Amino acid sequence: MVRASLGDESAGVQKWSYDVIQDTGPGQLGLGRSVYRLTGTARGRGGLVEWSLILKIQSDDIQRERMTFESGLLDELPDDLVAPRCFGLVEKPDGDYWIWLEDVSGLYGESWPWERLVVASRQLGQFNGSFAARRDVLEQPWLLCWPFGNWDGVGDIISQLRGAQDYPLIKRAFPPEVADGVHKMWVHRRQFLGALEALPRGLGHGDVQRRNLFSRSRDGRDETVLIDWGSTATSPLGVEIHKITSTVRYLRDYSMAQIRELRQSAYSEYIAGLRDAGWRGDERQVRLGYAIAVSLCNALSELPSIYRVGTEESAQDRARVTIGDRPIEENMDRRRELLRMFLDLAEEAYELLDRGVTPSAKV
Repeated sequence: MVRASLGDESAGVQKWSYDVIQDTGPGQLGLGRSVYRLTGTARGRGGLVEWSLILKIQSDDIQRERMTFESGLLDELPDDLVAPRCFGLVEKPDGDYWIWLEDVSGLYGESWPWERLVVASRQLGQFNGSFAARRDVLEQPWLLCWPFGNWDGVGDIISQLRGAQDYPLIKRAFPPEVADGVHKMWVHRRQFLGALEALPRGLGHGDVQRRNLFSRSRDGRDETVLIDWGSTATSPLGVEIHKITSTVRYLRDYSMAQIRELRQSAYSEYIAGLRDAGWRGDERQVRLGYAIAVSLCNALSELPSIYRVGTEESAQDRARVTIGDRPIEENMDRRRELLRMFLDLAEEAYELLDRGVTPSAKV
């Protein structure tokens, strides 16, 4: 694997070590079914060189990433959107697979310039759109869409937040009008989920968040590298970009004005990417998918954290790390404004459903 990564069949490993990136339990050879970074030196044609590889060990019942690499689908990604190079897929006697991958590094950490995210959004539209008419791909059983969740348990946290209005921070982030909007959306969650099932689909990565995106320059071109293909599946068009435009922790370094511009520009470029790929469907259906994904997933998933930060002093320090090193009052004000943005999209989704954009039941 080291020789393959270096492109040098004469290379011989001199030293090596490993770091644990993710550990999900004990497994073969003491490494576990986990993710590791292996680094070291090797001596080859050019002398002593450094190398690094990613090793993913996946159990016999979690094979979607392995199947994605084996399928050849990643060879059909649009220009300048790539997956990490795969240097080997090794099946072990217990059925586990060891996946040897390129160790990708990028120009930015979690704080991408929003303009660069807009470029990535167009590339994701090209990716989703290029498979939208590929029945040979979309009908493969192993690519069936992951369940989008049912969110039934969120009703309890909504009630807890409504009952905690005596806490000043809860009152700032979750005032009565926001609580009413969130409750309305939660009541209509099944209609939203039904609408997603009825929308046109493409092939999706399934977990496009900032930690899985890398931007790098190669041969004079900017390239977007998308890692962690373990959630690859068919996906309603419009859903793919909801995390990079609306996940609160990744917006912590942007002003509210920049967030609004990011969301508008990223969505517009995503539509342009679909068109680049030849998709000529009803854009209102894409907008519905995007609006539901942002409002349902991003709004409802924020509520437990809002409750903890608002009622537990110990959670406030952690919040400064995840949502921005600002006074906690300002952070909670930002969360309120983000919830209002998400609820605006929920209202847009209600209207689109009332207009019959999908055959799903109206709300």
